[in-house]
Amino acid sequence: MARRMFSLVAAVLLLAALAAPARAIGPFGPPVTISDPPCEFDAFNVDLARDTSEVAHGFVDLWGTDCNADFGIEYFEGSGTTWTREATPYRGFVVAVTWDPTGTYLLYVDAARLELRITKRLTNGTYTGGRLLSTHVGPDGSGAQGDVVATGGQWWAVWREHVAPGGSPGSEFDQTELFQAYTIGG
Repeated sequence: MARRMFSLVAAVLLLAALAAPARAIGPFGPPVTISDPPCEFDAFNVDLARDTSEVAHGFVDLWGTDCNADFGIEYFEGSGTTWTREATPYRGFVVAVTWDPTGTYLLYVDAARLELRITKRLTNGTYTGGRLLSTHVGPDGSGAQGDVVATGGQWWAVWREHVAPGGSPGSEFDQTELFQAYTIGG
């Protein structure tokens, strides 16, 4: 009994010694304009990830009555007051973004086909064709939700879909289920 108690106490002390104290978020600087759209938009989707040098890499889409009729997605990167933007070959709705040293990954809904796709902007600026993940993203795709992580050129994506009884694609009133696809681990 004493041996078990000693082991438990030793484990708790080791855990306490290894636990790093929580850090407070530092002060925020003044707001910086990254993009000044040439049109008045009704809605947008945006996500970004920072690299090891604290540079942000992200994707954004704007859409609405008089704005971005082809649902173009833009790539942006920068930090502080220095930012760049560029058009991408992708059309649709940004769901999630992540970064690893091989590039910036984009989980998005293709607006023309209403398909959930994952793709990547390589570090040299090349955009990949990506991969189809799902054809069940809802009536217009703009409300898709999910996330993605990446490491060493591999990724893991999760997303939700509305599923009708019997497993067919559902409407916004049907049950929501969680799905995944990945290259991490095989």
